[in-house]
Amino acid sequence: SITATLNAVRQVLADDARTPLEELELDDAVWDLLSEPMHPAPASDWPEWARHFVAQRWVEGDIGNGGLDQAMLNVPDWFDLAAQAYAAQGLHDMAQVQRDAADWLAQQTPQPSWQNLQQLPQPVLRAMDELCDLVSELGEDHWNVSDRREAQLRALHASGEL
Repeated sequence: SITATLNAVRQVLADDARTPLEELELDDAVWDLLSEPMHPAPASDWPEWARHFVAQRWVEGDIGNGGLDQAMLNVPDWFDLAAQAYAAQGLHDMAQVQRDAADWLAQQTPQPSWQNLQQLPQPVLRAMDELCDLVSELGEDHWNVSDRREAQLRALHASGEL
């Protein structure tokens, strides 16, 4: 249930407040708790911070694994929420790339997928490449932001919001 999962996240944060986890451990622990219950698509009954956390991790993980084009094929439903998460962290350029990718994907018929990738027209593939180039130009510190997510989680916990 959502309540049980959120209570487990609160416990991880309480433990972290007593004995801080190493870098990435908090991010990974919260991801482990939230990713499965929120898969395959974002649900509005989860708190905003949780939806932002999971969206950003889905997109970030796919970008790190295979680039923005892989994320566009694997997790397109998460781009709008990921854009909101990046914007909330002050990474407006990355947020804009996420919004541009989401808008572009929404206009494509058929939707790009692994099944039809080889049949997509060259202009569609070039557009995907151009979006990927934007992410490369921004640099990893704009899309790989686990340190910012961890700081946000700790701030939410310290304020009593989580």
